[in-house]
Amino acid sequence: MEKMRVKLPAEHWSGFSYESIWVDCVSFNHYQVKNIPFYVEDLAPDDVVKGRSEDDRLVFESFAEHSGNSVLLCICNGPIAGAELLVTLKEMAFRYEV
Repeated sequence: MEKMRVKLPAEHWSGFSYESIWVDCVSFNHYQVKNIPFYVEDLAPDDVVKGRSEDDRLVFESFAEHSGNSVLLCICNGPIAGAELLVTLKEMAFRYEV
């Protein structure tokens, strides 16, 4: 597994210019996303993306294949709401990161 940088839009709400995601090489310049992206939109675990080397770093080039997975970003107001959401996600067999 290796990290890939994905550029974020200018003035992204996070204040960051890029997000690093974990990927596995599946073929020449094609990588499968292995984590849940937090800031990058329209990218989900198991999607396949194209990458290239730039300044000795692996960087996102383009989207290649959709996995059928989706990402839902939830921001909870307080620990009780968050705990209730996690119970529901577990019951529905969702993969999640906290």
